[in-house]
Parts: sequence; structure tokens; C-alpha cells
Amino acid sequence: MIKDFYERYFEYIGLTESPRLYHRWTAVSIIASLLGRRLYIPFGHDNIYPNHYILLVGDPGTRKGTAITPGKRLLGSSGYNKFSPDRLSPERFIIELERASRIEINGVDGLIELENLTLEEVSELYVCTGEFGDFIGDGNLNFIRLLTNLWDNLPEYKHPKIHGHSVAVPKPTVNIFSGTTSQDIATAIPIEAMGQGFFSRFILVYGASNGRMYSRLPVVPDTLRKEFSKDLIEIKTIMQGELIVSQPVWDLLDKLYTGFVDIDDYRFKHYSTRRYTHLLKLCQIFSAMRGEMKLSEQTCIDANTLLHYTELRMPKALGEYGKAKNADVANNVMHIINTSPKPPALKDIYKKVAQDLNKQSDLIDIINNLKTAGKIQVVDVMSESRKGFAPLNVVFKKWDATLINDNFLTSEERM
Repeated sequence: MIKDFYERYFEYIGLTESPRLYHRWTAVSIIASLLGRRLYIPFGHDNIYPNHYILLVGDPGTRKGTAITPGKRLLGSSGYNKFSPDRLSPERFIIELERASRIEINGVDGLIELENLTLEEVSELYVCTGEFGDFIGDGNLNFIRLLTNLWDNLPEYKHPKIHGHSVAVPKPTVNIFSGTTSQDIATAIPIEAMGQGFFSRFILVYGASNGRMYSRLPVVPDTLRKEFSKDLIEIKTIMQGELIVSQPVWDLLDKLYTGFVDIDDYRFKHYSTRRYTHLLKLCQIFSAMRGEMKLSEQTCIDANTLLHYTELRMPKALGEYGKAKNADVANNVMHIINTSPKPPALKDIYKKVAQDLNKQSDLIDIINNLKTAGKIQVVDVMSESRKGFAPLNVVFKKWDATLINDNFLTSEERM
């Protein structure tokens, strides 16, 4: 069972100051890289593969590297060797990805014509580094566009010319797992990338300090890592080919697809359009953890649960990045309107937010935007012969309780 896998994984991790959710997603990432394109779900004209782009986000000191490192070591112990260099240019990344498809012939290395190469089935790279900013650099839109395209598991990626040679990468398959801070996101990723769908391809796992402090950590024996690495080898051996999905499971997936409520943050509007793909990828990974080539309903619900509680924190991961002017003030205005015993007048609201605005006309713009967005309405306060603002009566959808398994995660992970 999947919980047994995680129990073994957390036993391998031992005492840790990292947020438990960080370790949860570390396990997801190493299984995604282990599988590559070996497992898939047919979908229309294409297949959906389990590759993932995952960023652990939190302030310095939240022990992101403490979660990443043991997972990377465990994967390496299983014989996996498709790790990307920690820092390189987009062109060099393509070269490394193309090189990953080769079977070395007589020690020959470097760029040579593809027709002279013996190729493996896919070109795989696993970007697993402690600092995402070091890997991608600052404001590198070319690299961002490249990674955006590669998430989609193209049949082939062609680059017209690198060092005088055309490069064709067969079946490029990329997984990314790294750590960053909200501030570093703003430095490394230009705001234009949001409109290009870059972050819609990422799972942003936000973590905060949990208060755990250990002055001494017991040494994890190598025998434990070696034993667990055998499980990874078994998963890689068993989980190959099409993941079978029965009609009842497709019916459940339809509920999970249509039942999702968009994250209440416009910065994630593109993520919402890809959320179902993220779910299908995660379902494959959880099935692999169970060693089951037939997708079960419980696996789908557990995958949806992990996504749901991770998504609740995603806005915190981005911090102020990409927010509209006065976005925080607008949130405060909504809080004032929602919690006031009577619909507040404009002057009443301004008294509470004036210190955060340059002028009163900024508040008028915020109010008008909230009205246009259908979040508030103007109402008559008859007892005081005036007008005020009240929340627009909207029915908010929540997940059906049968589609979330709270027992799958700990209380810390659900906070």
C-alpha cells in the first residue's frame, strides 16, 4: 500500500526539521524521475507521463536542502544516473539532454551526427539541485521557454544550431526538483514568464518553520538506504507500460476534474487549466508506489488530497511576485467588508486602509475592481440613509468529502 511506501520513506528520513510536506513531495519527485516514460496513461492523441516540476519554497532556514539531499542520494543508490549538472546554459542543457540518449561507443564523446549514434528510447535528465536560482540564472527567458516546452514530453526537440551542429533530442523527458524562496523567484523569473505558462507546469510546495529543533541527529545507516533502494529497483522493473484505468475510475476522475475549484488567486489561472494533468501524473506515481499497474479509486483520492492541501499554500509560495498594485490592500478591503456588522461606507473603509494607500482615489479604484470582479456590491443601509458595500452572495464550492482523504496526510501537512 502507498502508506507503507511513505512509512518506509519517513523511516529512512528519520528525525528532521524540514516540513513533512517537503519530504512527501521529495518522494514524488524521485519516483517520477525513476519512471521516466516507462509508465503512461493514454490520453487522446498523446500519452501522459509522470514527470514533474516541483519547487520547495520557503524562507531561508526552512530546511529545503535537508529534504532534497536524502531523496537524491536514495535515487542514486538505486543505480539512477541521469542527473543534470547544477548550473548550465540552455544550450548546454540541450547538449546534456541529447547526450543522455546515447549509448557510449568506444569512449566517443562530444557532438556527433545523430545517425551515427545508437539511441536509448528516451532522453532523460533530472534537475535536482538545492537552489533553483543557481540552476536557471536571473531573467533567462530562453531557458524558461525551453523548460516550459519540455514539460510536455515532446516526441522530439530540435535545436537548429549549437556549435555549428543541428541537435535533435529524441523523446526529451525532464524532471525538476529544487528549492527556492519567494524573493529568489522574483529575481530569477521575469514576470513575463507567468503569461507564458511557466508556473502552470510547477507544483509549488510552500513550507514554514515547524518549530522542531534537534541538536543532534542519529546517523542513518547505509543498510537502510540500500534496502530501500531495492524497492526503487523493483518499482522500476514492475511499473512499465500503460497504466490500466477502468471505467469506474474514469468516472471518479471526471468528478475530480470537474469538482476542482480554481485557486482564489489570479496568478494561478493558468495552473488551473493544467491541474487535471498534474493529477493524472501524480496518480501514476502513487500507483507506482503501490506497485499496481491498475489505477485504483483510492489512489486517485489520495493524489487529489495531496494536491488539494498543497494548492492551499501555493499563493504564499509566490509572495508578492506578480501581484497587481495594491493587491494586499484589496484583500484587506474584502476582509473589512466581510467582517463588518453593517455594510461599511467608503469613508469607513478608508480610515482603516489609508496608511497603505497614497490617496483616496486608489481606494476607489480598488472598490471598482472588486465590483467588476463580482466580489462586492453596493447596498442601501436604510437605517442610516446611506449606501455601503457588502459581499456579493456567491455560493463557494468545496470538495465533496468523499473525494478527500484527510487520513492520508498528517495534521501538520493539512495546516
